[in-house]
Amino acid sequence: FIEELTTFDDYDLPESTLVLVEPYLKKPSFDPEVIAQKSGNSACGALCRWVRGVVGYHRIMISKVKPLHQKVEETTQAVDTAQHKMNTLENKRKALEVRLSDLARAFEEATIDKNEQEEKTIRMKKMLDTAGELRRVSTCIFRKPFIYSAVIILSGERTRCTQIFDCYERRLESVPGGCAMAAAFVTYLGPYHHSFRRLMLIVQWPMCLKERGIPLVIDSIDGLR
Repeated sequence: FIEELTTFDDYDLPESTLVLVEPYLKKPSFDPEVIAQKSGNSACGALCRWVRGVVGYHRIMISKVKPLHQKVEETTQAVDTAQHKMNTLENKRKALEVRLSDLARAFEEATIDKNEQEEKTIRMKKMLDTAGELRRVSTCIFRKPFIYSAVIILSGERTRCTQIFDCYERRLESVPGGCAMAAAFVTYLGPYHHSFRRLMLIVQWPMCLKERGIPLVIDSIDGLR
């Protein structure tokens, strides 16, 4: 009996045990003082008091403490759930900030590239206008009504004018090739090293244009570093 009493789990009694014991607690004879007097043994009275205390403790736990514990657990779970949702939203916010930063950087780069393309287009248009004007002037010079007088008056300049005219003719014909080279450079060669750029501009791409019958005039390659 002593061993069973010392190993008895008085902190976790099932409801069925409490229901079984409670009718005895209502009996007047199940009183610590009465039992101690009738038995002549104070230990019996102490055991009766212990039984009453255990049952009273569990009734208080069931009616008052356990609901509080359950409420604490529910509140803790709600807090954990809210914290998880907040962490998820925070991660999404950070991801959106990174995405926004990438888009802003891409927009800035695209704007810079657009401005550069517009400037190059303006320069190319000026070159085409100049070439067209020179061609018109050269055409006027070499019209038959003016040829003989020009030869007589400017016989020493005829060769130079012819060379200038031929040079601009070739340059005008090579405008598509130059535009193709410029567009390819802006599109593909930005990330690469100077030596690779120079190889593509001097060897590979001119060869590719030549194979396709597209004329190209290159004076020099500079400013690519």
